Amino acid sequence: MQINAQLVVDDGEQNLSIPLPAECIAALVEQLPDNATHASIFGCLSRHSASSVRAAIAQKRFLPRTAVARLTEDPAIEVISGLLYLGSASASLSAADILAICRRDSGLAKQVAGNCTEFACDDAVFEFLETHSDEHVRARLVDGCRVPRAVLQRMLQRDTDAGVREAARRALDRGI
Repeated sequence: MQINAQLVVDDGEQNLSIPLPAECIAALVEQLPDNATHASIFGCLSRHSASSVRAAIAQKRFLPRTAVARLTEDPAIEVISGLLYLGSASASLSAADILAICRRDSGLAKQVAGNCTEFACDDAVFEFLETHSDEHVRARLVDGCRVPRAVLQRMLQRDTDAGVREAARRALDRGI
């Protein structure tokens, strides 16, 4: 969607404006305080055509639910990653949303695996992560968060990677 942003300079005698390119908007978003005062601006800019602007918005905690829903479906992986990075979307995402995100990209799956306590991870999400084809995702799951004991036991018994099995054994020994 075409979103126009302008810099307006008004010195009392003149009122001048220039359009802002996406790079400037993204930089401005990064500098804006992350508070409820700016939530409506963040919501509007979540529809911007430039992924750099949407990625900057995704890292804000004060996002309207509609913006979170829109950004969750974003085609740009860096936008979704921004949502997951600060956990700004954690309250708005269901287990089905998390599973869909994990299926999109192994990097996103690794982010969720490392912070699964921040998200609505149900049995389906854990099963997907514990059997993921990328051993780095599985290792991150074992090392990154409180995983149900049954998941760790399955990973200890069935994982194809010796390092992941050893990490699962250590986690079980620690009582995680």
